[in-house]
Amino acid sequence: MKVSYYNFTFDYPKDDSKHIIYNSRTNALALLDEPQHKKYMDFLNLTLPFEDEEFIKQLKYGGYLIEDDYNELDELKFKLYCSRYSTDMLGLSIATTSNCNFGCSYCYEKNSEKFPPMDIVVQEEIVKLVKEQSKRISNLSVSWYGGEPLMAFDVIENLSLKFLEICKENNITYSSSIITNGFYLTPDIYKSLMSFNVESIQVTLDGYGNEHDNRRPLLNGGGTFETILYNLCSLKELYHSNCKIKIRINVDKRNLDGVDKLMNVFKEKGLLEYVSPYIAKVANHNETVNSSVCYNTQDFSDLTSDFVNKYFKNGFKSMYPTLVLSYCTADSLNGYVIDPKGNLFKCWEDIGISEKCIGNIVDETYNKDTLFNYMLYSAPDDQKCRICKYLPICMGGCPRIRDLTGDERCSSAKFKLEYYLQQFVSEIKN
Repeated sequence: MKVSYYNFTFDYPKDDSKHIIYNSRTNALALLDEPQHKKYMDFLNLTLPFEDEEFIKQLKYGGYLIEDDYNELDELKFKLYCSRYSTDMLGLSIATTSNCNFGCSYCYEKNSEKFPPMDIVVQEEIVKLVKEQSKRISNLSVSWYGGEPLMAFDVIENLSLKFLEICKENNITYSSSIITNGFYLTPDIYKSLMSFNVESIQVTLDGYGNEHDNRRPLLNGGGTFETILYNLCSLKELYHSNCKIKIRINVDKRNLDGVDKLMNVFKEKGLLEYVSPYIAKVANHNETVNSSVCYNTQDFSDLTSDFVNKYFKNGFKSMYPTLVLSYCTADSLNGYVIDPKGNLFKCWEDIGISEKCIGNIVDETYNKDTLFNYMLYSAPDDQKCRICKYLPICMGGCPRIRDLTGDERCSSAKFKLEYYLQQFVSEIKN
């Protein structure tokens, strides 16, 4: 019997007689009293044997103690490959159009070629793909994307109805989400999205009033904040928990002060009962913004915890670490990003970059180099990642950032795990 490599031990500030232990491989959390903690530390530091059989049983159950010959790294690699190459679920990110009514300063698609809404030929090929996969999948997950996807609402409607029909016929669980700038998110559109099993709507607001408008204006330079806020307020009576609205606040060093102003507006308008705001880090992807104004991961982790602590009474429950297997569509075999012309990608930030295209759904051409780069990377074999105790809750981080720079891809948990867990324990004990 030996101690797991992935164990963490932290103090519990609210009670000096108790201690937190956490295992990142199993995601188990325990709060030990002083006698239990002493036994555990004596075994850890002095290899003194346990005599408490029930305590040993619990430590084994949580993965804190394992057999001497057990290889935890092999387990992580096995689970990664099982997840990555699973064909049980099909995940599609569908860009209905690459056109957009906004001219956002940091948009990573702003230099990409613009295409009109997806034509019926491409739509039929997508439906064909789903039908072919319907005999072996149990879940279909679709993300509506753009450009601005609501500029091609008829594409969303047509494909959604086809997907729902296929899933009903084959007993497949269907879910979908949409990323929209919110300018066209009227009550009628919201009701339609709910009928299409859209479970999550992401809308971006980057501050209050002119601060948002300067960063996310219309193509003609006009403001967008008031229209988006009006739309959100008009949805309050229609809001349903089956169709959540997330408010993304993109943050860099130029607009941090605007977060408080925006949150105050949400409070004044009574929106916090209906929407879930969160902050996101602006990054210099595709050379769209100066890196000097962007926060690094460690600093942004501090901002995130401050934001949650300030505005959400029980916010740290949602920040409890999660185990990561395949990271996202980019490193999942059965995941594709499809642009309006039918071009296939593995990451939606690759849309419009010809060398990142892995093929086309219409003419069935394929470019394997990008596919192999995403799919064959193994964090358990990475020299840095394999010795990192945070590996199971990070798994090498964002595949695209790794591909671009190799830096700034680590999970925020690497910098804030102790604080997150301390706050989480405090919340569940209250």
